[in-house]
Amino acid sequence: HGLTEKTYKSISAVIDEIRKLSHDLNPSLIEDVGLVEAIDQMIEKINLSHKLKVHFQVRGTGAANINHEGKIAVYRIVQEGLNNVIKHADAHHVIIDLFLKNDTVQLAISDDGKGFDAATTKKGLGLKNILHRVAYYNGHHQLTTSPGRGCVLQIKLHIK
Repeated sequence: HGLTEKTYKSISAVIDEIRKLSHDLNPSLIEDVGLVEAIDQMIEKINLSHKLKVHFQVRGTGAANINHEGKIAVYRIVQEGLNNVIKHADAHHVIIDLFLKNDTVQLAISDDGKGFDAATTKKGLGLKNILHRVAYYNGHHQLTTSPGRGCVLQIKLHIK
């Protein structure tokens, strides 16, 4: 009887987590409010948790020229980047700098966390997902980090 109850609680916790993830991955938000506002809302939730202070800077006026699929890709990259910072960096501050011009997206995610040795650290799923999206758009990325020095991920994409 006790095992059944434990199993049920376990399954319930998994279902709750899947619901939460599904909600976080809802791309219709981008259609409803636009890319910048959707990112703003994601950041607001993180800032309200007081685990991390995220500053968001947007320059350029090119969001209108990016197709829906591209907007979702940019949103996901920001989401994965922030998840990585929250999970691994022990950072206090993150700066997200988004520059949109015509079909070009430049994104920088900078944190003041513990950094890591990029040469010896295995790429996790979050970073792999980001790099797959960058490759899909024939983009470029640069990761600048070292132990004790935080991390800067710079990405440039051309989205038609």
